[in-house]
Amino acid sequence: MMKKNGRDPNLPPLLPKKDTHSIDTDTIHKMITDKKNNITGITYTDYFKLAARKWRENDTYFTKKTKEPIKNFRLQIVVSKKNVSKLAVVRARIRRRIRESARFALPVVGRERHDYLFFANLKSYDAPWLQLCSAVESAIGNPKLYSIGKSHGGGSGYVDKYAPKKGQKNLKIKLKNNIKQL
Repeated sequence: MMKKNGRDPNLPPLLPKKDTHSIDTDTIHKMITDKKNNITGITYTDYFKLAARKWRENDTYFTKKTKEPIKNFRLQIVVSKKNVSKLAVVRARIRRRIRESARFALPVVGRERHDYLFFANLKSYDAPWLQLCSAVESAIGNPKLYSIGKSHGGGSGYVDKYAPKKGQKNLKIKLKNNIKQL
């Protein structure tokens, strides 16, 4: 049975457009450049890269128009002119598609009091809608997005590419042994 608006009542509720808040440019700049940016994790898909950051306990964010506090999520989509397209029409369409698919996914799998920063690429322009929605939902719902980082006892969130694998000696020890043999 369908409602008046054509949406199945068994589906989870959408995030209203008025509750889809964007991240201010200062916070984006800090998230990208600052070493202590507190990004809890990064998830990669074919269509975008997603970074998440938990709000601090004492942080309060307000909407620009109504000056009311934001209680749920903030998201921003970064679509660069250099890496995606020089055409503003293409970049705007990518931004709209990812924002709309995030409206579907955030109430279901998103965590409150988090910032979500999407770095889009050109593949999201032509991507089938259902694949893009499932990619956004799986990226936001990915537990690795929330468990990596200093606040959870992990490292900086990046895996050391020279770390020994299971059953392997450390690379530095191997190099020392090879030098001694010469």
